[in-house]
Amino acid sequence: MTQPVKHRICWCDYNVMVHDLAQQVKRYKRGKPEQIVALGRGGFVPGVHLSHLLDLPLVPLMWQTRDGEVNEKYITDKHTLIVDDINDSGRTLFDVTSQSVWNNSYSVAVLLHKRTSDFRAVDYYAQAIGRDEQDKWWIFPWEK
Repeated sequence: MTQPVKHRICWCDYNVMVHDLAQQVKRYKRGKPEQIVALGRGGFVPGVHLSHLLDLPLVPLMWQTRDGEVNEKYITDKHTLIVDDINDSGRTLFDVTSQSVWNNSYSVAVLLHKRTSDFRAVDYYAQAIGRDEQDKWWIFPWEK
């Protein structure tokens, strides 16, 4: 089996992506968010950044599928922007949106969105990843 090609995202590119996400969210495609729920680990950095850019409170939520199962449940009646770094297979976002209670009042923002993902309900993304790039392993600047 061949190793995936690694693609490192620099801080400069990350900043462009997160500012682009903030501008998209400000158009309120699915309503104005009242809070941000950042999914740990990968969504924490962009979640904090978006919290500052959009002047919204931040709720960190531990939800991991790759590095061991950690699944905090969350219940809210506020319109929520759910933030993660990448929509890869879609498993994390599918699980979070189906196992927590959002009262159908949420939107989803990611830095990278794989078009081949099983989770199709991403509202905002900075960069779409096509079939030709789906085998790349994306490394964000805060990762080693």
